[in-house]
Amino acid sequence: MKVKITASNTSFISVGDITEVITNHDGTQVMWSDLCKRYERVSWCKLVWGVEYEEIPEMHDE
Repeated sequence: MKVKITASNTSFISVGDITEVITNHDGTQVMWSDLCKRYERVSWCKLVWGVEYEEIPEMHDE
């Protein structure tokens, strides 16, 4: 899913960034960082770096 970052205390991801959150086969969610060119666990981002985000609704062609 695409998300927009609304809060962050880290340079890993910045407020206003639009990125993706994916769910791994084991159920863990990870977030992509364009700056670092890697994924990090969403739980870690939230707990340690205060990251918050809002989901961007998918646009479907009718």
